[in-house]
Amino acid sequence: MRIVPQHKHQKLILQCYPPGKIPDKKPNPSELSYLLYYASTRRIKLVKVVDFLAAKTKRDVKGGKTGNLQVTLGIISALIEKCNDNLNAFAAQVVSILSSILSVKELPLCKSLVSTYGVLCSKLDGGLFTGDKSFVESFTQFTEHFINTGVSQSNGSPTNKSEWRLVALSTSKHVFNCLGFNSRLSQKFISLCVPLLAQTVLSNSSQSNLLTRLNSNLNVDGDEKFHILNRVVTARTAQQAKAIEERLESDSVSDEDLNEEALAGLRVLFNTSLSTQISEATNTVVEFNFKNSSQTEVDDWGTTFLEMCASWIPVQLRFIALSTLLHRLSALSEKTDSNTKNYNVLVHTAKSVLGLVSSNFNMIGLSISDVIQQLLTLQTNLYLSLADYLSSDQVKQLSKIYSECVCNLSSHIYYYDQVQDSIEGILMQVDSVMLHVESSKISRVHDLVAVLLDNISKVMNLLTRKSSSITRNEATLENWDLGLQLLTLEKSYEDFASEASAEQKSSLESKFLQVFSEFLKIEFLKEGAKDSPRASSPKAGYTEENVSTEGPERFLTPDYNEYISHPQNFLNNILVHSNEYLSAPSSPSVTKSLLKTLQTLLSVTGINFVHNFIPMFSHWQLLGGAASPVEIEKDKFAYSLLKSSVEVLNEKYATQLKRDITKSTLWEAITQDLDERRASVSDGSISGSLTNRVSQQMIYDFFETTPLSEYINPQKSVSLDLSQIHHSHDGRDNKLAKTDNNSDHFQDSRDRHGSSATNTNGHAHGLGSANDISSIHSGLAQSPTKINGTVDTQTSLNSNNSYNLQQTNYRYSLLPKVSELKNTVSGQVPDARFSFQQDSSTPRSVLNKHSASKDMNTILRSLSTEEDNDIVV
Repeated sequence: MRIVPQHKHQKLILQCYPPGKIPDKKPNPSELSYLLYYASTRRIKLVKVVDFLAAKTKRDVKGGKTGNLQVTLGIISALIEKCNDNLNAFAAQVVSILSSILSVKELPLCKSLVSTYGVLCSKLDGGLFTGDKSFVESFTQFTEHFINTGVSQSNGSPTNKSEWRLVALSTSKHVFNCLGFNSRLSQKFISLCVPLLAQTVLSNSSQSNLLTRLNSNLNVDGDEKFHILNRVVTARTAQQAKAIEERLESDSVSDEDLNEEALAGLRVLFNTSLSTQISEATNTVVEFNFKNSSQTEVDDWGTTFLEMCASWIPVQLRFIALSTLLHRLSALSEKTDSNTKNYNVLVHTAKSVLGLVSSNFNMIGLSISDVIQQLLTLQTNLYLSLADYLSSDQVKQLSKIYSECVCNLSSHIYYYDQVQDSIEGILMQVDSVMLHVESSKISRVHDLVAVLLDNISKVMNLLTRKSSSITRNEATLENWDLGLQLLTLEKSYEDFASEASAEQKSSLESKFLQVFSEFLKIEFLKEGAKDSPRASSPKAGYTEENVSTEGPERFLTPDYNEYISHPQNFLNNILVHSNEYLSAPSSPSVTKSLLKTLQTLLSVTGINFVHNFIPMFSHWQLLGGAASPVEIEKDKFAYSLLKSSVEVLNEKYATQLKRDITKSTLWEAITQDLDERRASVSDGSISGSLTNRVSQQMIYDFFETTPLSEYINPQKSVSLDLSQIHHSHDGRDNKLAKTDNNSDHFQDSRDRHGSSATNTNGHAHGLGSANDISSIHSGLAQSPTKINGTVDTQTSLNSNNSYNLQQTNYRYSLLPKVSELKNTVSGQVPDARFSFQQDSSTPRSVLNKHSASKDMNTILRSLSTEEDNDIVV
C-alpha cells in the first residue's frame, strides 16, 4: 500500500527516492539538499527525519526493496556529514537502521553499508560511549555482527570471496576510530579484528615484502623533510583507498587489495596517542605471531610484522610497545613453574623484544636505564628461579636472547652518557647477585655473573661496528669501581667465596679481567675501531698541545681526574685490590691476566698510573732472605710492571723527557734485577741470594732529574685497607669537602667524575653538556603530560619470585630515571619511595643531591668548562 505523507519531513524524505524497482538507486540530489537544509535547522526536525527513515527501512527490508535501502544509506551518510554536531541525538537510530539493512546480507547493500558505517565512526565522539549503555551495546552488537558476516560469507560463499573479506577488513578499520571512547569496546574489537587483519597480511605478504615496507616507513621518519613526505604518503594512502573502493564496486578485488586494506586497518589501530590501545594491540599481535609461528620462518615474519606495526606508533609513544612486552615477559616468568613452563612463549616474546630494540627506528622517551635494568632482572630471575623448571640448554638459549637485547639497546645511542650508565647498571646487578647469593645456587650465580660481564664485552664490541648519529661520551674508569670487588672475592663477597670452588672463583676473576682489559683496548686504545684518534695525533708522545681533552688521550694528562692529587682514586683502588689478590692468588693464569690488564691501564693513563704504582712497588718488592712462593711471584710481578712503566713513560712523554730513559741507570738496574730473579727462582723457591739494585729511593732520585719530577711524590703513602674503598669509593666528592651527618651518602654513580671531558675536578653532577640539558627540556616539552593507562612494568618485576636490583639494600645509588627528570624539571618534590630504606635524607638521584661544597671558589672552578659558557642563566 502506498504511503500517504502526512507531514512535511515525510514528504521531503519520500521525494529523495527515485521511482522504479532497480536495485542500484541513489538519492535525488536536489531533494536531498533541501532535506538536509530542513533537518539541520532544528534538532527536533532532525530526530523526526531519522525516526521516519528507521520505520521506512523496516518496511523496505520486509518488502525486499534493495534499491530503496541503497537510497536510505545515502541519506543517512549525508545527514551524518551535515548534522554531525547533533549526531548524538540520532546515532542510536542510525545503528538500528544499519542493523536492519545488514539482516538482508546482500553484497551490494553491504558495500554501501561499509561506507555509511565509516562515516558514522569518523563523526562519533565519546559522549555516547560513556553515558549511554544501550547505544554502546547496540553499536557493539552491530559491529561484531557486521564483521562476522563478512568473514562467514567469505568462507562460505562460492563467489565474491574477496569482496566479502574486504567488507570485514574495512569494517575493522573503521571501528578502530572509536576504540578510545570505551575500554571494553577496545578490548573486544582488538582481540576480534587484529587476528583477522594479521592473517590477511600473513597470507599475502612475505617477510621480505614486510621488510621493504618497514624500511620505507623508517626512511620517511628519518628524513629532514618529514612533513612534506608525510603529506605525500597520506595522499598516496587516500588514493589507494579510493582505488580499492572502486574495485569493490566492480567486484574485482585482488589479494593485493586485501593486503593493503589490512595494513591500512593496522595503521589506524597503532597510529594513536592512547597508551592502552597501543599496549593491547601489541599484546594481540605477539599472541597472533606465537600461534602462527609454525607457518613462518623461525619467527622472522612475526618479528618484522611487529616492527612494522610499531613503526606506525607516534615516535614519542613507541616505548609503550616495548614496555608492554617487558611486562608480558615478567608476567610469564612469574607464572612459570613445574606445571607451566612457558618456555616457548617466553622465547617468542623475548625475540619480539629483541626485534624492537635492534630495529632502526627511534623510541623517544624511552628510559634506557630502566629497560636495561628490567632485562637484567629477567636474566637474573631466569638463572636463579626459572632454572628450577627449565633445562640448562633452555636457560642458555633464553639468556642469550636477553643478552642480545641488552647489548643492542646499550649500543643504540639515545643520550651522551648511555654507555656509562649501561656498564654501571650491569655491574650493579653483578654486585646485587653476589651479595645475596644462596649456598644452594653457587653454580648458577657463577654462570650468571659470567654472562652479565660478557654483556659488557658484547656492548663494547657492538659499538665498534655500529655508527650513531648521536655523539656519546666515552665511558670512564670510575664506571668500573664496583667491578673491582671481583678481584677480591674473599673479602668483598664472603658468602660466595666460602661456598664456591677455587675454579669458580678464579673463573670470575679471569672473566672480569678479560672484559675490563677489552674495554680499555676498545674505548681508550681504539683497537678494532674504525678510526683511532691516538693514531692521528700530530706528534709522537704527550704534550699539552697534542693531547685532545675530548679523546682518550686526556687520561695521559698529568693529574687527570685528580689521579695524582687525590689519594683515593680509581688507579689507587685497582692497585690496592691487586695487592689483595696477589696476597692469595687463585691461579698463575689469572695473575698473568692481571699483569697484562695493569699494563694496558698503564698505557692508557701514563704518568697517573706510575704515580700511584711506585709507592706500591716497595710493598711488593722482595727484600731478601727466605720467601714464600706467593712473595716471590709478587716480587716478579712488581718488577715486570715497573719495567713496563719506564717503557710507557719513554714512549708517551718523549717530547717532555727529551731523552731515552731506557738507556738510564734505572733501566739498567731494573733489567739486571729482573734477569737475576728469573734465573734464581725455580720451583717456587729462590736459589742463592737476590741483589736489589732498585729501591724506591733510587726511583725517586732518578725522576727528580726529569721534567716529570713534579708528578712523582716521595711522600705518598699507600693504604691497603680494602674496607675504606668499599665504603667510600662511591663518594669521592665527600672526601674533597667536609660534610655534616645529613650529607648525601648514596650519590649518583657519575658524581665520581665529571661527564664533561674537561671538567675533572670531581665536583660536577654528571648531567652532561648544555646540549644534553636542552635536549632533555625539549623532549619533555614535546611529550604528553599524561598517558592514560600506562603499563606499570615494575609491578610484576618487583614480585617475590624476581631478583630485582631495586629490592636490595645497596651501597651504591641507582641511576636517575626518566620520571625523576620530568618531576625535577616540573618542580615536583621527589617521592620518598626513591630513597634507600625509605630514608628521605638519601635521595637516589643526582638531581636531588646537595652540593658537595658550599665554597664559592670551588663552585666557580667546577664551572670553568667551555660548555658552561654557553649556558644562559
